[in-house]
Amino acid sequence: MLGARIIAEREIGNKSIRILTDSKSALLALDSCVVRSGLVWECRQTLKYVMQRNSVELCWIKGHSGNEGNERADEMAKRVARMPFWGPEPAITPSVALSNELVKQ
Repeated sequence: MLGARIIAEREIGNKSIRILTDSKSALLALDSCVVRSGLVWECRQTLKYVMQRNSVELCWIKGHSGNEGNERADEMAKRVARMPFWGPEPAITPSVALSNELVKQ
């Protein structure tokens, strides 16, 4: 969700984008015909917007396997999860500025 949101807010277009995740359940939820989660719905809508302007591929990678990007994403998720406003429902995500700062750290 966060990757798609950053792409959408930066209005990135005409790119070939690959979003990697170690969450098979997230990919299955996004691919499901029935959506019961506000977070999944919001992510699908954001991806739909991004896909109107870009070629987007969602890929699963094995977690905790030494992939540098995945390890950094896991660390960022741990920091964000400790923030009082964060939770799986309702879908509330940090601002792009905060996200960028966390990625830099």
